Amino acid sequence: MHSFAMLTLSLLAVSTINMLGVVGRETRAVDMNRWSTSGEGTPSDLKRTYVSRCEERKCSERINCNELWKQFNESFAYKEPCLSPESYADYCDAAMYPTPMDKTLFWSGTREQAHEASKTCDFVTLEDTLLGYTLNGLTWCGEAMSPGINETQCQSDYECMRQGSGIYSAARAYWAQASITFAQEATGVAFIMLDGSRTGGAFKESSIFAQFELPNLQQDSVTMVHILMVYSSTRNETCDTGATIQTLREKIEDRGFLSECTDYEDFVPDRVDDVTDKSCYCGASCPVMSIFCLVLLVLIQTLLSQV
Repeated sequence: MHSFAMLTLSLLAVSTINMLGVVGRETRAVDMNRWSTSGEGTPSDLKRTYVSRCEERKCSERINCNELWKQFNESFAYKEPCLSPESYADYCDAAMYPTPMDKTLFWSGTREQAHEASKTCDFVTLEDTLLGYTLNGLTWCGEAMSPGINETQCQSDYECMRQGSGIYSAARAYWAQASITFAQEATGVAFIMLDGSRTGGAFKESSIFAQFELPNLQQDSVTMVHILMVYSSTRNETCDTGATIQTLREKIEDRGFLSECTDYEDFVPDRVDDVTDKSCYCGASCPVMSIFCLVLLVLIQTLLSQV
């Protein structure tokens, strides 16, 4: 009976992985600027680009990329070109998968360094997830009248923010909400990569991290926020001498989290042996609380009880 139970468990594990599409992955991150809000119009091939990237990056074969596109499109199409982040809340909840524990990496002023670090599967940035990968570097906006999408010119962030607090260009509003959702899914140790050579200080109160990500880390899920310092030139701030780093650590600790700071060159990550698996950026084999997973867990428990 013991041998039969173990064999059954092994077969279940393999079939689960195959069913959910946990297969080899492609390049981890599209190395573009996610905050692409230059005022250009929506590209005519936005849907094709979105669906293609979604198919490449999705964590489960049961994810329907065309349905996700429909939900994303409904978030901004036939609406004014300037939106609040909440316009995308339902879509972001539907498209976000849990990320691996102790792997979430936020960044501010360190886009290239952060994406380089995530290529080895040591970390997961927003741009590695389905939320970020599908729309990285793209611009889009809607319009109230037909055809509902403006392919000519989208309003800039400056023009949108003049309409009131919390109103942004359609793309900027999306990235704000995506950042909120990404932060809410972080578990264990969360990392933030900052540039100690940055003029005016490594930590910016106006940064996406300060405005949307740090405030949305969950106290029952995250234990520590670990600052990783990189240097693009002169070391203006370090973990020990940085005024803005001290400010950030105080903000982290005020939220109830432990804080740590390390020079990235001295940091030894918890390295993953096989970096060809989608588990690099898919934190769970099963969608949270899916019926299939619950049935599988009950079956495993039943088999184990008979061993």
